[in-house]
Amino acid sequence: MTQAGLLARPWVPAGILLLGSLSTLVGLAWDVQWHSDVGPDTFFTLPHLFIYAGSAVSGLVSLAVVLTATAATRAGHRVDTAVGGRPVAVFGVFQAPLGYLVSGVGAAVFLLYGLWDEWWHGIYGFDAIIASPPHVGLLTSVMLVMIGSVMTCAAAAGQAWARAALVGSVVMLIGFSMVVLVALPPWGAVDGQAATLALISMTALVCVASFTRSLVTTAVTAWVLVATQVAFSFFSPWATRLYAVAEGLPIRDYNDGLPRLPMLMPATLPLGAAAIVLAVLLLRGRTAAAYAVGGALGGAALAATFPWQPLLFGGMPSPAAGAQRSRRSRRGRARCGRRAAGRPAGRGAAPPPPGRGGGGLRCAASSSGWSRPACCSPPRPRPPHRTTRRSRSCTRNASPSGRTR
Repeated sequence: MTQAGLLARPWVPAGILLLGSLSTLVGLAWDVQWHSDVGPDTFFTLPHLFIYAGSAVSGLVSLAVVLTATAATRAGHRVDTAVGGRPVAVFGVFQAPLGYLVSGVGAAVFLLYGLWDEWWHGIYGFDAIIASPPHVGLLTSVMLVMIGSVMTCAAAAGQAWARAALVGSVVMLIGFSMVVLVALPPWGAVDGQAATLALISMTALVCVASFTRSLVTTAVTAWVLVATQVAFSFFSPWATRLYAVAEGLPIRDYNDGLPRLPMLMPATLPLGAAAIVLAVLLLRGRTAAAYAVGGALGGAALAATFPWQPLLFGGMPSPAAGAQRSRRSRRGRARCGRRAAGRPAGRGAAPPPPGRGGGGLRCAASSSGWSRPACCSPPRPRPPHRTTRRSRSCTRNASPSGRTR
């Protein structure tokens, strides 16, 4: 029997789901840049609204498809698997296509974590870091929505629009997933950021290669991600400055203008795609082994080149001295915090509690660990009885007279 509505045009709900994922990615890139360039924000801001709107759109379209599929099943119609995949019985009442079921569950969980985040801000105030419990739940639920979008596009394999939609959904999933690097240390025996980036990126790329069986689609996915990275590297700093001016808020004096989330995306993903292509061409007839070898080689290439990515954005890479720079940055922030609280800046002095004094906020380094605050730079020679910019930034909230203690 013929289908009608959303079931007859599977590209319509899949496209709406992609738009919701794009809105969420735009909001995340904007929000991460805002926290880096301006500072803490409230629950209702324009970047947050983009994130909320994207999840709401994804949840509503998933609910609409589930209800339509349930009604069609009860009427005796067979739901095509191109509409989100095989229908799954839910509570013995609903018939939900698998892709839209995953996206719908992610959107529902996002709503619950959003309410928790509002309560969290009301009790504890601004978040000093992005890895708060509500934020972890929010970001995880959004990634679940995007995984559902990937499944929806993959289920429509064979249709004219499906391959392009699959590339777009995978690119948005990889780009959004890079936010987890913010909570990982860029130092240590194993670079947690580089290892996580390589694992996520190459897993997604190998899935595209194994599902589509197309080396061209694999390479296109990598280059589309690079194009997305370039677009967001211009958009996020520009939108942040424009919104800050509209809100009458200043940009931090030590801001370096680097795009935060785009700088975490794998700019060398085409090397990973090239590794997969090379492995498939050399190991003909052993497809699984070729994907494993290509994925391992590509992951090694991504992990090795990731610390040098700031060069592409005007940053200062230092793979060998990353741990030393991070330690110096932490010591500098502690000194500024102690100076703001009126305490001695010796090694044994304890840092001030969060939220007290002006040093803690103004000396917060960027989440990527690739820049140092201007107020924590080495002191410059100055005439006696004069207050420099460094001392003003560290004691603005500590001394009523505005002088250095």
